[in-house]
Amino acid sequence: MEMAEFIAVLPKAEMHVHIEGTIPWAVTRAHSNGDLPDVPDWIHDDFRFIDFRDFGTVIYRSLQPVLTSPQRYTDIAAAYFQSLVEQNVRYVEVSLSTSGTINRGLNIGEVVDAIYAAVPPELMVRVIAGINRMSDVPLNSHEAQIILKTPGIAGLDLHGDERIKGPESFADIFQAAGEQGYLLRAHAGELTDPDVIRASIDVLNLSRIEHGTLAQGDDALIEKFIEEDITLDMCPTSNVKLCVVDSLAAHPIGEFLRRGVRVTCSTDDPPLFNISLSDELRLLVEHQQFTPRELAQLQINAFEAAILPEETRRELIAEVEGCLAEMETQQ
Repeated sequence: MEMAEFIAVLPKAEMHVHIEGTIPWAVTRAHSNGDLPDVPDWIHDDFRFIDFRDFGTVIYRSLQPVLTSPQRYTDIAAAYFQSLVEQNVRYVEVSLSTSGTINRGLNIGEVVDAIYAAVPPELMVRVIAGINRMSDVPLNSHEAQIILKTPGIAGLDLHGDERIKGPESFADIFQAAGEQGYLLRAHAGELTDPDVIRASIDVLNLSRIEHGTLAQGDDALIEKFIEEDITLDMCPTSNVKLCVVDSLAAHPIGEFLRRGVRVTCSTDDPPLFNISLSDELRLLVEHQQFTPRELAQLQINAFEAAILPEETRRELIAEVEGCLAEMETQQ
């Protein structure tokens, strides 16, 4: 079995993706009144965003004319989910920006239902509420109450520019969400130093860190990940295009995996970075010499961290192990 075929048949999980970042550029153009180019500059492999604010401008420009109704979410999610099915992705967690959705005058419950309405039978989907660090979300706020009371929300994420606010500002809502059994995760280590990652884990009682890239070089923090079973949902191509790391070869995902950290691999905002999950895995082979066993371990890690019934988790991991065994017998 060739590596490309192994990647294709391997059961996979997409753990770190923003629904607002799954809009194809052609759809943005179709719904925009402006004169947008057929092919934007940022789709090219060698493109780098100037900074996080530059990237945020592109995201806003892409989603604003499109995500104007629950039906639009269904349409976008359906196309994205179908692309995952074609890659043999079995499980995905999609982060939904709650403040952005509310600011566009939409009902969060209706949007969550609209996303689930697009789920094909071959795919398991969990919607994660994403709080932006630019927002104030005290427990008595409208946004907090919606997050905690909307059926279908399976977890809570903190995203946006890490330099704006520390995790302490969001401790109360994370505590309340944890008491309700929500998965707790937060973006950290994409723009700031390892101390922010530590504080995020401890203050918010996290089991998952989205990115964690800038933990590289901090041995004590890496040991903390291992000892506390913290999963890092890493996005190599995103980190390169946002200048978090210089190149795919320099990305710490391989180092962390080989040191025993539970890492996963995802796309973040696939059309904006012109990447698919299968492409991410192929690039890890090309630039970091990932073996079939290491690619399989990424998926095992993901299914271990996923919100799944235990029997389903065991079945998926067994299927991954079966694919690996077949690959290794043919090598």
